[in-house]
Amino acid sequence: MAGTVAGLGILKQTGENPAPNAYAGYASITQTEFASLFRIGPGMTPKANLYALKVFGCGGSTDMTDEAIEWAVDPNQDGDLSDHLDVINMSLGSSFGTEYDTSAIASNNAVLAA
Repeated sequence: MAGTVAGLGILKQTGENPAPNAYAGYASITQTEFASLFRIGPGMTPKANLYALKVFGCGGSTDMTDEAIEWAVDPNQDGDLSDHLDVINMSLGSSFGTEYDTSAIASNNAVLAA
């Protein structure tokens, strides 16, 4: 999944990952050039930074979702939200919950803070 999102790809000529500045963007490369350059194409956002926050243990529920969302909105906790993460992907699910759950409120507040 991380390679699909932020992978740099593998060049055909060398069989190695290109330098981070080797990828110039999808708009600057034609489909023919793309196919001739890469053995494995770059991800959808090849220069993205990824952060993984684990909020669940080996089973059961968690009470750490709110804290993880708060960290994503202000990673260095300095009150300056300009360094916030741009996307929060949460694979959460249960057969219960409401719009008033703290994780739902935290999610809504994260959207408003961006």
